Formats: sequence, C-alpha cells, structure tokens
Amino acid sequence: MSTCPPPYGDHRRRGDADEYRLAALRDRLDSAIRALRTADDWAPWLHAAVRLPGHDVAAVLLIEAQRPGATMVAGYEAWQRSGRQVNKGESGIQILAPGSRHPYPPG
Repeated sequence: MSTCPPPYGDHRRRGDADEYRLAALRDRLDSAIRALRTADDWAPWLHAAVRLPGHDVAAVLLIEAQRPGATMVAGYEAWQRSGRQVNKGESGIQILAPGSRHPYPPG
C-alpha cells in the first residue's frame, strides 16, 4: 500500500508538493530495502556502495534505484566546482540529504 498523497494536480501549496515528493522518495527507498532478500540481491548494492564512498545506506539505495551504475554524485554547485557542467535537461538524483527529515519517524 502506497503512502503517497494524491498526485501533484491536487496540491495547491508548495508544502503539499514537497510532502508528496518526500512520500514518493520514501516509497522508493522502502521498495529498494524490501528488494534486498538474497545474496544476489545484495551484490549490486554492495558494488554501488564501493563506487559511492561517503554516502549512507539510504542514499546509495536511492542512487542505485534511479541511476544504476552512477559513479559520482554531487549537488549542482559542487559539480561545477569540480569543473563539470550538468547537461541541459538532465534530471537530478533525489536523495534524503544529511540533516533533512528522516523518511520514518523515530522510535
């Protein structure tokens, strides 16, 4: 059962759209976690964790779910500081930023 609120068209305020995106990201993370059942399921995730040092478990799962094989992940400004440019029309990878609201309530 999905925890997502109604689609974007039903939202009038920015806060509602943010909550929708957070709920969708939470569902994506939940699906990725539930898919880790066997050693064969874990292997690609472990390879991704090696490719993406410095990212937490949730971030690696979300990155791998959205861009399998990604080797570098950074914010837009960090990407520019490293001498790279984002291609026009390219969509970002959504993760739960450190210090942001956690996908599940504590406890």
